[in-house]
Amino acid sequence: MSKREQILSALFERLKSLDITIKRNELAPQAIPKNGILILRDGKQGDPEVILSPPMCIFHHEAELEVIVQDAKSEVRDKKLDEILVKVGTLLCCEDKLNGLTDYIYPKQPEILEEYVEGAPNIKAAVIPVVLEYSTTNALL
Repeated sequence: MSKREQILSALFERLKSLDITIKRNELAPQAIPKNGILILRDGKQGDPEVILSPPMCIFHHEAELEVIVQDAKSEVRDKKLDEILVKVGTLLCCEDKLNGLTDYIYPKQPEILEEYVEGAPNIKAAVIPVVLEYSTTNALL
């Protein structure tokens, strides 16, 4: 298994400790669970910084966490989304190396989105870029 996949799998497992439905690289469901849903997207690995002696590729991989909540009341949506963002921030703050797989992991500021759904409770979402800094001896490993 590549280091990239090891890191993304470890992050996914770590996110499962949250009290929310967690998915990876899946489409958002039509029915949002009551507590919300978090979808880990693999994101962009980007071009590595390459060191030649010894050969080393340093990546600043940017994964994304998509958080979606739904409720008829805006104050409830706001509260649910904020609670999840705080939990994710706390989780990532405490686990800054994913058990030694990364050199560092940190979330960036979320992009907040609102979607109005005719005939259904409205949706509020956030997309959180998460930077995964790590090195490997080969861009494919």
